[in-house]
Amino acid sequence: ENMEKVMTLPCSDTVQLEWYWSDDNDIKIEYDKQSNNQIDNAFRSGQSSVFLNKGYFSDSARENLYRIDFNRKTMVHHQLNLQTQFKRKVTASSTSQRAHPPQNDSDLSSISQSLKSLEISTAAIDSALATFVSEQNDIQNRVL
Repeated sequence: ENMEKVMTLPCSDTVQLEWYWSDDNDIKIEYDKQSNNQIDNAFRSGQSSVFLNKGYFSDSARENLYRIDFNRKTMVHHQLNLQTQFKRKVTASSTSQRAHPPQNDSDLSSISQSLKSLEISTAAIDSALATFVSEQNDIQNRVL
């Protein structure tokens, strides 16, 4: 029996997904918090779509005018304007994949140590490269 493989994002109860819609230039724009929660809850509960009516979409002019259709096979989701039938791409990423600013002195110390190690590595690479170039020049001079 041939079963289609369904791709899934890591969705533990503690990891909130951040949802984005893509504008006309394919720039990702984050949904507001209430809309994001509505989308994420619908996705987590296995719904195939959700009519947006929270946050920005709670205004009577926008309420239930937009629907997000989830495609768990391709993980390419779309926001559909039900009035114009215009579709926009919708994507999600885990908040744990996003960069977060340092929270305390320990974080800053760790970052500082990493940068120092990087500086040492860069200096070692620069030194090795200079030696290599010098040796190559010596070889060329001997051949000539």
